Amino acid sequence: MKSNNIEWIKRRKELLKNIESFKPTSDRVKTTTQMVYMHNAIHESMMGWANWLNGWLGVELNKNIKVENEEVVSLTSKELKELHEQMRGFAKQFIEYDIHMTEIVNKKLGKIEKVSSEESKNRLRDMVV
Repeated sequence: MKSNNIEWIKRRKELLKNIESFKPTSDRVKTTTQMVYMHNAIHESMMGWANWLNGWLGVELNKNIKVENEEVVSLTSKELKELHEQMRGFAKQFIEYDIHMTEIVNKKLGKIEKVSSEESKNRLRDMVV
């Protein structure tokens, strides 16, 4: 499994190098293409994390699971808490920006409806529960 992790890291570094080279331009197609690339890079990473988290959760919920993937259980409680705080920060920042940009688009399209903070929290809670 370690070779897969090495390849994963190598691929992330390639993606990061490409993303760091991106600059917005007056060419809307080029800028949008770069945004699609960045979105796909985030998506790929998020799917990797989802697989890891679901595997870890499965082990935690069922202690009888035979662990063949040592990475699944390799974080300490302290490291897991640190990861939790980072993910919470990323999620909060991204969702706040998502709301902001969606409101801008809605305003441009004449859809002025703003979702209250409380309504937004309720929708998110309903998705999680």
